[in-house]
Amino acid sequence: DKKGAADVGKEIPYLKSEYDSNIPIFERIFIEHAISSGREQKDKLIKNLNNFRDTFEQKIFQGKINPERYFGLGLYLDSLLEIPNECDFIRQYKRTSYPYPSYTILGRKIEDDNFTEKGHQDNHNFINVHTQEYNINGKKGIGLNNELRAAFNLIRADYFGLSFETLASLIYSHEDFAGLFLIKDRIKQIIYRLKNHYNIDVKAKNYRAFASKEVLNNIYISKSERMIIKNNFSILDFMEFYEISQSKAKIQIKRLLELEFITSRLVGRRNIYSKKE
Repeated sequence: DKKGAADVGKEIPYLKSEYDSNIPIFERIFIEHAISSGREQKDKLIKNLNNFRDTFEQKIFQGKINPERYFGLGLYLDSLLEIPNECDFIRQYKRTSYPYPSYTILGRKIEDDNFTEKGHQDNHNFINVHTQEYNINGKKGIGLNNELRAAFNLIRADYFGLSFETLASLIYSHEDFAGLFLIKDRIKQIIYRLKNHYNIDVKAKNYRAFASKEVLNNIYISKSERMIIKNNFSILDFMEFYEISQSKAKIQIKRLLELEFITSRLVGRRNIYSKKE
């Protein structure tokens, strides 16, 4: 009847609005791009891509998703759409220092291997994950423990931070991590020691750890294979430079020789070590 038709007519705008509000932002990008044209198409794309970034970053900080998903979707969008210059942030997957595993989307590979360094080389504080040299707020040495590996990866993650689970997977061996059922407690201990032993400011929210802006700006991190000790050194030089015991020096020199970061030759009765060219 007419009354029933009128009631349905009143409901249509409400139902359309409800439908529109429930479309996931990732789907909305493609739907509105397909049904619009000209200048309107570009304007809607810019609006939706900005909304996509804001929505996904909020979910990351709330601990609902990991950045890997955000970067992967960015690559997907970049492959299928003509991204406006105003939305170049979509290509962050190319520039990020975030430590993620290698994976492929639409035949394009996102990988971690292209990361080499982050920060300023002239910073007094530094961590080199390959040579395992470090100097953090007056604590100098060689051989990275779990705390310093955590700091290295948190700096790489920048403002995205790392979930406790991801951070644990990056700093513990596979065997240890496989049996690690108290992840939250372990990572809380790591954060405590970073603050109290190394004076590295790390915060945690929604079981996600973040290095402070001061830390991000004042610690240089690197994957260089070039060591900072002077060339042609003895084990005594090594011990003195890194302020470590003879037993630890032997362990580290053995590791560096196996990695071919240094070579050894006999001079008289002493082994002299040369750095990789």
